[in-house]
Amino acid sequence: MERGKKKFSIKERLLTFKHVSSGFKALWLEEHNARIHIITSAVVIALGFFLDISIVEWFVILILIGMVLCLEIVNTAIENICDYISPEWHKTIKKIKDLAAAAVFLAAVISVVCGVIIFLPRICDLISSLE
Repeated sequence: MERGKKKFSIKERLLTFKHVSSGFKALWLEEHNARIHIITSAVVIALGFFLDISIVEWFVILILIGMVLCLEIVNTAIENICDYISPEWHKTIKKIKDLAAAAVFLAAVISVVCGVIIFLPRICDLISSLE
């Protein structure tokens, strides 16, 4: 066997889920904005079921939720790396962290706009049917 290459192990692959679980736990416990994104995602999914959105709209919603949550995770990782490398304030570290935060914000704004486009007509129809 080549040096540095391990034999494939199902047990080791399954153990990676422990790391994934630890990452999600840290995200939930330590990141306020991540909790907001996760709770908002749950509300949007419930609303999607309630308003019976189409399969294409589900794809859009789920891709956007995934994009925002993935960017939030990457942003958190970047912030943690920056804080580890440079615990003191540094203008370049601030710029890096601001750029990562801007990526999450942009994804969230795009998601809200798409959510309004998908849900608002159905909500308006629901309200007018109640009158």
